[in-house]
Amino acid sequence: MENYFCKMHTDPAVVHALTERVVDLFARVNEKVLDRYADKVDCLFMGNDFGTQLDLMVSPEHFRTFILPYYKKLFAIAYRHDKPVMLHSYGAIGRVIPDLIDAGISALHNVPAANLEAMREAAQELD
Repeated sequence: MENYFCKMHTDPAVVHALTERVVDLFARVNEKVLDRYADKVDCLFMGNDFGTQLDLMVSPEHFRTFILPYYKKLFAIAYRHDKPVMLHSYGAIGRVIPDLIDAGISALHNVPAANLEAMREAAQELD
């Protein structure tokens, strides 16, 4: 992952080529699953962890350039099948939430990393 982030600065064409290949695979799989099982699927749930406890792992500009366009491609598959999109990410991603909304996410499943310890403690109290 560190190399991927560094390549955003040193060799952006490699990052785009690699990401395109991976996303094309996911797109083909999602398309086939939704073509076959759309009546059994409530929403397309996808995600990755974009944030740390304090901020994004990459700048908002790099997120918009190297990550968001590829998610939009996957979102479009869900929308062609009339399915909402739920996106998951841990961490402090507040600076790109407006971008995600503009890209069309229906729901965001976000757990700020700084709150994880408090959540663990609360869960232990329930046991």
